[in-house]
Amino acid sequence: MEPTEGPTQDLIVMYLSRAVEHLEAIQSRLEAGETVPDDERLDALTGSVNGLSACLAILAQKVDELGA
Repeated sequence: MEPTEGPTQDLIVMYLSRAVEHLEAIQSRLEAGETVPDDERLDALTGSVNGLSACLAILAQKVDELGA
């Protein structure tokens, strides 16, 4: 593993964790009968998608390295 990979992966895990926490908070609010603005829902979903995209980029890089 290269020195720059660890921090990058740690940042992605942190980013995804925060995105999941945000989604769970929205879910809890909805279950409690609160109204959650669409822009807040969109922000939470966008954060999750961005984190997953970063994970897929790292996975693709690893596959390329293994294929080389």
